[in-house]
Amino acid sequence: MCAVQTPLGWFQSNAFRLDYIYKKDKLEYNYLDHMLTCMGSSITQGDSVFDGISCAGRFGGPMFPNVVLGDFDESQPLPEAYLTSRSIVITFLLNNNVDDSKNRKAMQWEQEFLNLLHDYNHPNLDIVYYSERSLQDELDRQSRSSLTTVAISYSVMFVYISITLGRFTTFRRLFIDSKM
Repeated sequence: MCAVQTPLGWFQSNAFRLDYIYKKDKLEYNYLDHMLTCMGSSITQGDSVFDGISCAGRFGGPMFPNVVLGDFDESQPLPEAYLTSRSIVITFLLNNNVDDSKNRKAMQWEQEFLNLLHDYNHPNLDIVYYSERSLQDELDRQSRSSLTTVAISYSVMFVYISITLGRFTTFRRLFIDSKM
């Protein structure tokens, strides 16, 4: 895996940093203050208020709020609009190669990911998920399920065209006169 894009990236994927409370000049700052700083400037390398913690992810890249947060009120000014977000988006970026034979591990990881989330259920969460292979899997499934229908359709069209375009005099000569 190359990188993970998530709001937790603003804390370098360290969940314990969510519990930190920093005191500075008789004021207390918590994880929400740090998130607001990162939402305002995703490329901040050191939040001076929140003990110098960077807004960059563990891989060194920025966590853009419009990528990791979803369904926020765009009519409000930024970065406050991001505080209205009703969903988070977690993106796992995998190594991908033009040569399909070199993508086996990524394809296996994606399959396990899909299996895990397909079986996961929580009463307070609505999880929507997909992977790069999701589209290919769906196309394969649809192709297999439609094969019989397509074969029958082509057969019926072939018979219909042969009968309507052919000239035949009797039913016994149907196959000869219609040039099937």
